[in-house]
Amino acid sequence: MEISAALAADLALLSDALDLPGDAITEAVRQLAADAGLAVRSYLGLSVFTAGGQPSFSFVLMADGAEQADVRASLMIPLSRLPGPDGSAVDVSVVLFAAKQGAFVDMAADMAWILGCELDDIAVDRHLVADAMANAGLSLGERSMINQALGVLLSRGMTPAQAGVELDAHAAGAGMSRHAAAVHLLDGVTGPAAPTERPHS
Repeated sequence: MEISAALAADLALLSDALDLPGDAITEAVRQLAADAGLAVRSYLGLSVFTAGGQPSFSFVLMADGAEQADVRASLMIPLSRLPGPDGSAVDVSVVLFAAKQGAFVDMAADMAWILGCELDDIAVDRHLVADAMANAGLSLGERSMINQALGVLLSRGMTPAQAGVELDAHAAGAGMSRHAAAVHLLDGVTGPAAPTERPHS
């Protein structure tokens, strides 16, 4: 099936891109979404996420107007296993969503064969509740910006949970959205260095 081959190529590119900057990941996810839309007429969107290690991240790209209630089919495909910073294994997966029941049944077998994995590794219709759809109102770029800001906080020694709380507190304190708070934080990191205060004598 040609479309499945295109999807498999996109998945391989995305897996490779996970070690690259956010722009490369964004482009890989956009291409994957485009080919998934060609493969499945009732395609609604996708989520890419990590599990099993820290820090975690997720990207969501849903069709305009897609709602949780519209999801009737899903296909979870394991992409790769990466080493986490704490030495634990981090599993990276993608979930495709569609509005028509059974939309991914045939594709599941094709993907298992193309990717060289067991059919049991390809989860069909087990992710109908798209947890990551809480972020569906965000564009992929906005979600990436939030993840970058969380990464900055993690680099300062915070745990993922502490980083999330810190970003939310910054947003609430400044009366802005989580995305705006992420942009503000990143601007502070990449902007001109603040003048250092001289100690009082």
